[in-house]
Amino acid sequence: MTFFSKRSNVARNRFRRFRMMSKVILPSFAGVLLFHITALGQNAAFEVDRWERSKDAIVISDMSVVTPGSALSSDVRRVRKWKVLEYETKAGLKGKCIASLPDTGAPEVTLPLNVKGWYAIYVGLGGMGRFAFGQESEARLKLTNDVTFQHRRYSGARDDIDEVFFKAGDLTGQSLHIAQMRMQAKMNLMPDPNPRHTVVMYVKLVPLTGAEVDQIKRDRADASKKKLIATLDAFSWIHQNYPTTKEEFLEDFEHYRDSDFGTLSWQIIGGGLVNFPSKYGTIPGELSEVPARTGDGYVTQSIKKFIERGEDHTKLAVQAARSMNKKIFIGFRAQAFQATPAFEDYFTSKFYRDHPEYRAYDRDGTPAMRMSYAVPQVREHIYNILREVLAYKPDGIEIIYFRGLPLMLWEDAFSDRFREKYGADAKQVPENDPRLYELRGEIMTGFMRDVRKLLDDVQKEQGKKERYELMASVVHTENDNRKYGLDVERWVKEGLIDKISIFPAAFHTDTSKPVDMDWFSRITKGTKTEVYPLMIGWRMSSYEDAIANAREYYAKGAAGLLFWDPFPTGMYAPRPPQPTRHYQRAVGTYWSLVSRLGHDDKLAEWEKEKRPAMRYIPLKRYGDTWYGRWVNDVGF
Repeated sequence: MTFFSKRSNVARNRFRRFRMMSKVILPSFAGVLLFHITALGQNAAFEVDRWERSKDAIVISDMSVVTPGSALSSDVRRVRKWKVLEYETKAGLKGKCIASLPDTGAPEVTLPLNVKGWYAIYVGLGGMGRFAFGQESEARLKLTNDVTFQHRRYSGARDDIDEVFFKAGDLTGQSLHIAQMRMQAKMNLMPDPNPRHTVVMYVKLVPLTGAEVDQIKRDRADASKKKLIATLDAFSWIHQNYPTTKEEFLEDFEHYRDSDFGTLSWQIIGGGLVNFPSKYGTIPGELSEVPARTGDGYVTQSIKKFIERGEDHTKLAVQAARSMNKKIFIGFRAQAFQATPAFEDYFTSKFYRDHPEYRAYDRDGTPAMRMSYAVPQVREHIYNILREVLAYKPDGIEIIYFRGLPLMLWEDAFSDRFREKYGADAKQVPENDPRLYELRGEIMTGFMRDVRKLLDDVQKEQGKKERYELMASVVHTENDNRKYGLDVERWVKEGLIDKISIFPAAFHTDTSKPVDMDWFSRITKGTKTEVYPLMIGWRMSSYEDAIANAREYYAKGAAGLLFWDPFPTGMYAPRPPQPTRHYQRAVGTYWSLVSRLGHDDKLAEWEKEKRPAMRYIPLKRYGDTWYGRWVNDVGF
């Protein structure tokens, strides 16, 4: 049983016209046409009607058939039980859902699928009603043979069902495993204001044709579409979910498996802060007895638990990337040595505390919470940490400059060198004196040369055939890069860097100006250096903006896109229908689009057709609540 929106009916009728045309035109052209439609169904929209056999979909609407039955409650909400509630949609579907609250502690349950062959899997996720202000409904889903769970979120308007695409695959001998979210903390100083409910209304299985299966396999194997880079900060997800087992940890990676993300950039926490056994770096929280936030404590405990077992976070991250045939870079935040109160004892490194003489100082003598790259010992400290992470044999290193400017100020190490070079007092010349920029560029280019040599030397020592790549994540204009010593053009000319990512909104830069793609394209033209403009998942307002930005970047020479925080349940609002009877709309995700933005040849078509389209199915009844013209809960 399937349900169609007005937009979906248009798409279905269009598809039927295509099928009728295929009977009267050349068979070869018909084959091309079917290939085109199939590719669109898998690569972009994920709407159920895009599949050729959508009318044959199997809908499992009675979720009370999950096992074990002892995990269910049919009367009231109970601890460690899923509650079963009957429901009915306005389109006529009747069923029983399973629902859990944030503190339920409901166990994992299994839904028998009892099918063979390839299917596209959709899951109907439900909301929580008007009382659940600011709360979300998310589910953890996996098939029997999957490595671990993936996460999916409800993004509807409360009194409806959001039909969410999970994945396509061979379901022979497999069941669907369902679990509630593990989120235990939020990234603030208060208790979690956004607890996660889990409400699964139904599961829909769409049988796939042989042509569709072949196209899916070709698409997944097409390296030319793996143009996206994902950053993983190695902290936020750990902070919120507190993984203590390998399977739990890998949930931060699994959603990238069949996506257009060809490279993962795994950060080791920060400049002097690491998440692996290190002789030089400090584990966050290692020097503090009391974390500022509950989740900070989770990060410290998780890191230590894995190290004790010989499975540290960075080792598992590299293994995860290898298991998905993806590249992995180790990301290094250039100035993450120390944080302000109340985090001064948590985000702090021994190196920073032991060497106040290596810090940067403003021209009036005010100390800045930074280490100075003008100090040789600071640069040597960084080389030592980079050498340690290269032992994990990643594919490259990312130096994240935009989260740490400036890299030096007017401390003695810089001022003395300025006097020697120019015979002038650095503290007396104007702050925009080009000689300041020149010397900073000289120091940072020397640093990049040393990093490049380190990568090449370690490659030879390891007998590694492939060159270690070096990615510089810089700011968005020529002037701001020069101002802070990031002589990107020189780095390209000397062949020091392989990739550039561009951050459009760094502190201490002119954010009124757009990303200067013309400059980046010009300085890399005719070279092997690739450019990746950075897009922030939680800053995009709509899928229209995402597609428009991606199209512009590709048109101006971008080799791909780098996404900061590309989570499948934490992206941007898909603008659900505005219901007048609700206090607020849910916040949703367009992971189905973002994960496919490596298909640059399809963007114009998706933009024109306003895809992917969300599918919201209005409820008629949920439990004992009937939805009519009167606002429910008005008496409270």
